[in-house]
Amino acid sequence: MGLCPPHAVIDLDGLRAIARIPVDPNDRRYTRPLQRDAARLFEQLRPTDAAVLLGSIATPKYVEPLKVVLGPRLHFPREFIGRGDMSRGALMLRCAAERRELTYIEGCDPVHNPKRENHSERQHAKAQTRKE
Repeated sequence: MGLCPPHAVIDLDGLRAIARIPVDPNDRRYTRPLQRDAARLFEQLRPTDAAVLLGSIATPKYVEPLKVVLGPRLHFPREFIGRGDMSRGALMLRCAAERRELTYIEGCDPVHNPKRENHSERQHAKAQTRKE
């Protein structure tokens, strides 16, 4: 299926068709339409534009096929590093409500960028500070 415009309506048959194809960067049934549509998007970008990935950046399933086409124009929110699906969604809702834009960085190798300190690490650090 590839990338869809925001106004696209996908019915049950469409969802079933999507579900038949594994989200696997080694499966051409998945990567071919994704890369085809990313190339169409790339053609419409101005020289200073970036394409922002708001999906998972922790695995190669989206990053790898997209970076083949978009290269250094592929960006992602710095705030996504170290966050899971629910946390990313909550963050985007908070930012939208606050009219605050996320910080977009080049996304060719997001898993090797410095990780955001996670909640349990912050709690542990606070507890250690109180003990001292």
